[in-house]
Amino acid sequence: MPDLQIVPADKVARIVGVYTHVQWPLSIESVDEVADALGWTRIADPRRINVVPDFQVSHPNTTFLNEDGVVKLIECWVCDAYRGEDPQPLKAAYQSVRAAVVSVLGKPGSSRSGDSWWDLETGGRIHVIGRGIVMKLQLLSKEYADIERGEVRYGISPDRVLGQDE
Repeated sequence: MPDLQIVPADKVARIVGVYTHVQWPLSIESVDEVADALGWTRIADPRRINVVPDFQVSHPNTTFLNEDGVVKLIECWVCDAYRGEDPQPLKAAYQSVRAAVVSVLGKPGSSRSGDSWWDLETGGRIHVIGRGIVMKLQLLSKEYADIERGEVRYGISPDRVLGQDE
């Protein structure tokens, strides 16, 4: 299997630096400002907001999830999809990306297997997620981050699967 392409640490740190300044609510019109700050190119697509980052991985689009004209989540893949039998390459990629985020934000607010997150002064939340065959860097809006924080306060497990009895 070819080497796993991972976004270099300096680019991850640059993304995190820009993400820390995103103000909520983020309008669809402001997506271009975020993309421009990172040197990314917006793709014209009437169904969703995608931008092409300045790095190559197997899924090179960054998605801006919007609801009613407001961005709720920004998600980009930070390494290739990995379908190998040995989990070590994806674990190493996760550690590399996580270390790059730590270099900017310090120790995560919390983490569990394959997921670390940091709360931001803007109310948003950054996640490094490495589960299954993918690894993503996510920025949650203040609204979505508040929902996650509320679930923790009420003792709702972040590992729950909706629709299944506990």
